[in-house]
Amino acid sequence: MSTKRTYKQAAIMLQDGFITTAIAAEAMGVNVSTVYRWVKTGQIVGTRVGRSWYVRVEDLVEKHASSPTIQQRLRELLHPEEPAEE
Repeated sequence: MSTKRTYKQAAIMLQDGFITTAIAAEAMGVNVSTVYRWVKTGQIVGTRVGRSWYVRVEDLVEKHASSPTIQQRLRELLHPEEPAEE
């Protein structure tokens, strides 16, 4: 797969509500290996594009529905232009 095609697919993934495992780990406050483990065990859906893995933000929201802090971080990732709730 060419690099140009990989970048294009990665951009599409981000537009479709997917984020990289590194961004997911940072938002969730966990190590990247934890996110990979969630994908491997089927707790969340992961998709590989080139050498990078992407996960659906909605899966992370569902997985951590009981944590308002994580919910807010994930909402900010999905909709960075919206003002924060007070």
